[in-house]
Amino acid sequence: SRMNQHELLDGLFEALRDGEDFEWDEILDYIQNIIDDDAFWEEEYSEFNYRDWIIARIADIIEEKTRNDDNPFKMELLSKVSTVIIKLAGKSDSELYPMGDIVTSVLNSPKGKIYLAMLNFSLSYARLYRKDDEDKWYDSIKLCIEKKLDNPPVELLVVLAEYLRFICYIDKNWIIKNIDKIFSDVYWEETFTGYIIYHVNPFYEEIYKLVKNKGYYDKAIKTDFEDKEVVKSLVYQICSAYF
Repeated sequence: SRMNQHELLDGLFEALRDGEDFEWDEILDYIQNIIDDDAFWEEEYSEFNYRDWIIARIADIIEEKTRNDDNPFKMELLSKVSTVIIKLAGKSDSELYPMGDIVTSVLNSPKGKIYLAMLNFSLSYARLYRKDDEDKWYDSIKLCIEKKLDNPPVELLVVLAEYLRFICYIDKNWIIKNIDKIFSDVYWEETFTGYIIYHVNPFYEEIYKLVKNKGYYDKAIKTDFEDKEVVKSLVYQICSAYF
């Protein structure tokens, strides 16, 4: 049942977070079988939305597994992992629950968790297998993100803005090429909020100059942000840059 599938994945996540590890080949096949089933995406829920919970836990598992390099996915499993993430990103609905601010809402949503997993997977791959390359992307993930940027969901923009300094490590030229798509008028306030909250301390001069030269700080100064913590962070960062 969907309830049991969620409980199994939840148990795997909790064990992983507690330092356990597993043989992942069959687990990834099990996950793939769930999300390849059309019925999984067509089911309607009136009370407990197990589909969203299952999606969120799959994303949590991948993010946790790729957060550090102590026990990485084996090279031969990366294709399976990327296929799962890309499938989830393509099929999942945008479902934001009000949690006080847009960043918290995004990071706790199923789609937000998918993009967090996508970026952590990309960083893990870059550190382990492409650290001496200028372009460290996993190609299918890069292509997926670029396609999504043509009509981006708010979750993708907020997560990209949050991870801007890390993506700069993966491929600085990619950031320069796509920064206008990330900070577009679509979800501008939400995107800048995701950026400024996570780039206050420590201060990254290179990222600051890139964003400043695009005129986004000028625009932010003129924006009446609903979240006043954004205003505090904005002032703090501009003062840090000045000093």
